[in-house]
Amino acid sequence: MRKIKIKVDDFELRLIIRALAEWRNILIAENKQTEDLDELLIRFCK
Repeated sequence: MRKIKIKVDDFELRLIIRALAEWRNILIAENKQTEDLDELLIRFCK
């Protein structure tokens, strides 16, 4: 897997995290797995 680094400002980072969290909530409501999304959220929150 290739790693990609992008530069974002604080607003864009909050927007990305919020969108991923909302997507995670949708997956949970549909009883789908969220492990990969959880891992991605953790990376963005660091």
